[in-house]
Amino acid sequence: MTWTERERQVFSDIRSWEQDYFTEKGTDFSRTYQKMVNSAFKSFGNNWTRKTLKRFDDILFHMQSLIQQARFDKQAKEYLYSQGRIFRSDIYTIEDMKKLSIDQLRL
Repeated sequence: MTWTERERQVFSDIRSWEQDYFTEKGTDFSRTYQKMVNSAFKSFGNNWTRKTLKRFDDILFHMQSLIQQARFDKQAKEYLYSQGRIFRSDIYTIEDMKKLSIDQLRL
């Protein structure tokens, strides 16, 4: 399939946009901040820097884990609501689940 001149132009525009969008362009502030952080880490020494980055990494790991758990909990609640709506269309909260019989809740 051959492209028309217009299709080539649009494709070229998309490629150009992708290159601009996906390349990191830091602001003056972000570049200055990065230089300050790098020089601070160098001045404190390798051992301190390694320990600090390890702690920071641990904090980020646990924060990400909490966020994932919250998302999982929300999905689980939505699943329970949708299962409850099989029997009653007015199920939107956990309190609404009390309207179901014990046999319906067990399924």
